[in-house]
Amino acid sequence: MTRNEALDFFLSSDLIGLGIDADEARRRVHPENVVTYFLEEDGAAPLQKLPENGGICIRSGLDEELLRSLRRGCSSLTLRASASEVLSYAKRHHLDLNEALARLSDAGLDSITDEDLPADEWLRLHRAAHGAGMKTVASYVFGAGEPLEARVDFLDTVRRIQEESGGFLALAPISYAPVRQLDAPTGVEYLKMIAIARLYLPEIEHIQASSISQGPKMVQLALRFGADDAGVVPPGITEQDLRRMIRDAGFRPVQRDLLYRMVMLG
Repeated sequence: MTRNEALDFFLSSDLIGLGIDADEARRRVHPENVVTYFLEEDGAAPLQKLPENGGICIRSGLDEELLRSLRRGCSSLTLRASASEVLSYAKRHHLDLNEALARLSDAGLDSITDEDLPADEWLRLHRAAHGAGMKTVASYVFGAGEPLEARVDFLDTVRRIQEESGGFLALAPISYAPVRQLDAPTGVEYLKMIAIARLYLPEIEHIQASSISQGPKMVQLALRFGADDAGVVPPGITEQDLRRMIRDAGFRPVQRDLLYRMVMLG
């Protein structure tokens, strides 16, 4: 898909045609008809209570000893840290971002969350993580009044970095959620973003839908618009609820870890 074609799709009223094209593209990448999801654990939980197959996102107290103790406690856990914690660690230890991430990777950190960062910092963080051998997810908050061209610019940036490093595991479009929900992106806009991401970025293996930003019913639709991952089990929904929702959409649910490796078949 070219840049102009992507812009035309954003403006098009043919939502069904776009969905059909994106669903065909998803099947080419994932012919097994599987949809993955992630079960995140509480990083403050005692080590003896953590599951063997799961992941932890560290949002406070990030250091090398913490990572090593978690890894010793359960070697199969996948570990990631928030971007703010990585930046705080680098500042505390007077390290540049490349050196900080190299140290954290050596200590056992698998990935990072990128949060809502300024564009230059976002680029710096992902490139440094990829340089340290980590795989990351490109999250993208859209619908805050930006022009459609900005959405395609972001997809271009992801494509360029993927060509450089191959470090992106997935793309996760997230709807902007203002206090006044009437200003939030519509379901149609969300489905277009998911579908166009799938068609524009065949180099990215996974497109993640978000139950947290759009709700479970919209996730079911997104799975027919190119998404192959249902993201994190959201608050208020049990894991079994999410698995049932995936099955009702016509797919087989499979739990994955942070690195998109399957850990529990449906």
